[in-house]
Amino acid sequence: MTTLPLGLIPQLHAQAAPDRPAVRCGPDSMTRREFADAVGLAAAHLVDVGAHAGSTVAIALPNGPDFLIAAFAAWRIDATPLPLSSVLPAAERDALLDLAAPAVVISDTETGWPTVPPSALRSDRAGLPALPTPAGDRPWKLIGSGGSTGRPKLILAGTPASADPAAERYTIRGDDVVLVPGPLYHQGPFIFSTAGLITGASVVLMPRFDPQEALDLVAGHSISWTFMVPTMTHRIWRQGEEARSRADLSSLRLLFSTGAPWPSWLKSEWMSWLGPERVLEWYGGTEEQGACASPGRKQSTIPEPSAAPTTTSGSCPQRAGLLRRSRSANWSSGAEPPVVTPTWVRRTATRRGAATAISPTSTKPATCTSSTVAPI
Repeated sequence: MTTLPLGLIPQLHAQAAPDRPAVRCGPDSMTRREFADAVGLAAAHLVDVGAHAGSTVAIALPNGPDFLIAAFAAWRIDATPLPLSSVLPAAERDALLDLAAPAVVISDTETGWPTVPPSALRSDRAGLPALPTPAGDRPWKLIGSGGSTGRPKLILAGTPASADPAAERYTIRGDDVVLVPGPLYHQGPFIFSTAGLITGASVVLMPRFDPQEALDLVAGHSISWTFMVPTMTHRIWRQGEEARSRADLSSLRLLFSTGAPWPSWLKSEWMSWLGPERVLEWYGGTEEQGACASPGRKQSTIPEPSAAPTTTSGSCPQRAGLLRRSRSANWSSGAEPPVVTPTWVRRTATRRGAATAISPTSTKPATCTSSTVAPI
């Protein structure tokens, strides 16, 4: 199948199997048809309130279908979604929004930027604008990072918002049932939940992680793929031998983990429990320059699930406050490993102030055309 804009993929899957479950979270459940229709309606509302191709749509919601509807609605209009915590302290939230300068924030809390609640995106009323066909050529995500200096940072993806819906993505397949127990504003839960919907898998979210509930969901929904950070696997392990012996994980094809290194003893115990071929540790998802996977039996490098990177060496982001890393071309064709040019860009004290670029090795301003290339 050919590559499609991400915003069109829910409609494609709905046409193929409209009644298949698309996303569940607690008591809420949506079929593919319901999800695709909600995405189209929400996209029209985003345009109506001023979002457009190339803009940023911030999403500050708790876990649930509304979060994923908002992300796909942003892609439907060639905007870039920015996942945020719905409970961020105002100072932290405002610092990130000042960097991102979103066209709209989807939240139940007023933010100082144009804000609409998710309920408004579900209102089917006359007069909503028609939607043009998206190009799928804008960055597919903008994500927060703690960084190393303590100041708010955002990382803009270098890959466009398009994918082959028939292809495996982050090891997720179209026939999987995917459990995502973490908060969707984090990198891992966001990319894996959306990856499930892109491939056509059914996605099960948790409003909040609970170790016993996670085990029950695996058995109750025949989960075949799940993502957990090491803290979650540790909490499940602490449930004790009796709880583990009762748990039915026979449907689970793969436990995918990232976010922090596993303690070696804990990974060894999980490999003994599930089998080493069903445990995969992965690094590098936020920057997406490449990744390192550590399966149960060996370590290897794996490419990101997207087209080969393109050269943007020495370029500077169009928007202030974003961390961009340039890439070397032809990575997937056996050429030399990719190189990166880190450039930190931050605003001055004013909300609409000019940007200054700071190199990774100096606190002095650097021009946007300078480049210091180093291997990953």
